[in-house]
Amino acid sequence: MGARVRRLVPILAVILSAVLVSACAGTPRGGDGAPDIAAKAERGMKAAGLHSGPSVSFESFYALPADIHNERGEVAVAEAQIGLNGGVPLGKFGFLGLESSYEWRSYQFNDLERHFDGDDSPVGDFHTVDLVGSWVGLLGTDIKKDWGIVARLGVRSSVEAGADFGDGLSGLGLVIFGKQVHKKLRLGVGLGVATRLDDDAMVIPALGLDWEITDSIRARIVGPGLEVTKRLDPERTIALIARYDFRTFRLDDDGAGKGGIFEDDRIPVMLRFTQSLGESSELGLYLGADVVRRLELLDDDGDRIDRVSTDLGVVLGASVNFGF
Repeated sequence: MGARVRRLVPILAVILSAVLVSACAGTPRGGDGAPDIAAKAERGMKAAGLHSGPSVSFESFYALPADIHNERGEVAVAEAQIGLNGGVPLGKFGFLGLESSYEWRSYQFNDLERHFDGDDSPVGDFHTVDLVGSWVGLLGTDIKKDWGIVARLGVRSSVEAGADFGDGLSGLGLVIFGKQVHKKLRLGVGLGVATRLDDDAMVIPALGLDWEITDSIRARIVGPGLEVTKRLDPERTIALIARYDFRTFRLDDDGAGKGGIFEDDRIPVMLRFTQSLGESSELGLYLGADVVRRLELLDDDGDRIDRVSTDLGVVLGASVNFGF
């Protein structure tokens, strides 16, 4: 997969996840005939497994040491994230939301044979900060006939420890339209514009899906992937998740990349068990594997310094979300 195609994927992750929100947004009529868009948007988001009120979340994943493909050496990856989200109902004008998160990530290389210019520890720890604002509304007053809409504007900084925060900045702006085409099926379509590290901005189309297959089984596009969830009882669910995950980080000036970019693209397939902790809070446990993982080091001109692939690697994870 070429570098340009791979850099498209993280943008799609944000766009496609937003589709689900817009597909669920709608408007019931109140007693005076006025639409309450915010209330229906919140109900739709909760039905899709999203929380529209204030929340704080914590999650951590660890990819156990996986062998470098056809070479000596191995790599393990540890990551942890905290997220703070909130929103303000705007009555007939919809719903205004704000999402923020911080992520720490560390790549632990061992016994490398010759990769990354001979450096056995080619990169340090990475830090990512995300800030996204969104607005959810409806183009009309009838949830069954009219299109929902969500507009999102976000900025991200992903840098290696020691690199300047501003050197890792990228941005995203998008508009998504969603509609309930069947009582158990919602579809979405939209367009986004995104900037990228050391590359041109891109205009990207997007699609979304939220399908209630049965009363207890639901299939959704969540980012660039598919999630199929089975509700075991009112308090517990189990899900099969398969997706494509791509990340880029700005390197500092003193390491192997000398101000270039470190790329990590992978395909994780995981099972998630979720236990409700209350009306808007839950605990999640993950077990799965990275069926494909490629790590690439680029210099500040975008030229490849080196690239490695790993064999199948086991991934463990846990998350907890508290809604208010």
